[in-house]
Amino acid sequence: MKYIMVMKNISSSLVQWESAKKLKAKRFKPLAASQSALIESAYQAFLNQKAISSSARSIITLDSGMEIDFEAMKVLKPHVRPIRRTFQTGIWIHYKTFPHSYQFHAKFNRIQIDNQLKDCGFRTVLAPVPPPKSMSMSMLLMPSFYC
Repeated sequence: MKYIMVMKNISSSLVQWESAKKLKAKRFKPLAASQSALIESAYQAFLNQKAISSSARSIITLDSGMEIDFEAMKVLKPHVRPIRRTFQTGIWIHYKTFPHSYQFHAKFNRIQIDNQLKDCGFRTVLAPVPPPKSMSMSMLLMPSFYC
């Protein structure tokens, strides 16, 4: 009996917004998942407006009262803080050679593997599953380098 499994999809990780306490700080911390989702939807709306007309407003006020300037990438209200948008690429490979050794490091984000048999019980063997909404709203999404 022959089993055929094919890797169908490798995609980038979800977008995570991070903020720092000071304007010139080097350490950014991830925002809550609910705040990150609000900022991402506002950022996508800003990018769409900017593509349509060059006179798009860069300062946007969210429903939570937070005011963000996407041109300068800063939160203006309630506190002035820098923000940044991060994600991990689908495949990351790092290779180094030394005089006496080699180093190979690879990361794969969000892999999906499908079963290619015609009469199989499960078409998808391995797939990324988002956490339940009750858990994801209260939990911070951590990029893989924090784990």
